[in-house]
Amino acid sequence: TGAASSATAVDFSLSGRWLFTGYEDGHWYAWDTVQQQGPREERQASLCVSAHKQRLTGLAVNRQGEALASASWDGTAKVWA
Repeated sequence: TGAASSATAVDFSLSGRWLFTGYEDGHWYAWDTVQQQGPREERQASLCVSAHKQRLTGLAVNRQGEALASASWDGTAKVWA
């Protein structure tokens, strides 16, 4: 769950329930901050997306909370809605 590479970008959903983390390997993960209780090593991401071919450099939730944007060293930016 992202442990093989370093986190390079983070953002929270507007409600604060979801934590989005982007990694060097081009993946981003969604973590449910309400459901994730217990020891860190037992926690699992709710969603893993293979988003880019290179390091993820930015993540941002839009002001309405309806979409997540990701950017990467591969020269692309994507919107996830």
